[in-house]
Amino acid sequence: MKRFKILIADDDERILNFLSVRLKSAGYDVLTAGNGLQAIEQARAKSPDMIILDLLMPQMDGLETMRELRNFSSTPVIILTARGEDDEKIRGLRLGADDYLAKPFNPDELLARIEAVRRRVEPPDRRKTLESFTHGDVNIDFKQHVVTVAGEEKYLTRIE
Repeated sequence: MKRFKILIADDDERILNFLSVRLKSAGYDVLTAGNGLQAIEQARAKSPDMIILDLLMPQMDGLETMRELRNFSSTPVIILTARGEDDEKIRGLRLGADDYLAKPFNPDELLARIEAVRRRVEPPDRRKTLESFTHGDVNIDFKQHVVTVAGEEKYLTRIE
């Protein structure tokens, strides 16, 4: 199965390196771009599954990059930027961003937001679903809605 590919577009080399390492360790394939023009080129050539986009970049800022991306792609975008004012957030979301996170940020929150956007856009057949779970003598079959303890089927209410 193809791994989920994320393009990070940021002119800060430290953030690019940090996020690249963090996302790779979380199981993602990662592409990087140091400015908006590179981000557009990468998006066209490599078709990432998601883009993390800074707003303050040279050559083409993030909002202009966002406008250009939306001309040819519906790839989910999370804006990650030092510009945390409400009007900037609203502008970014109205241009088509799926989420917005201000710097400085908690990397775990970014990963959670990536997963949230991914759940919304990924087709159900590509999602990993747990068919059963076993712990000690307890077995839960999620497909057949059956729970057994030491081989004996237990009847549960809908809430249980």
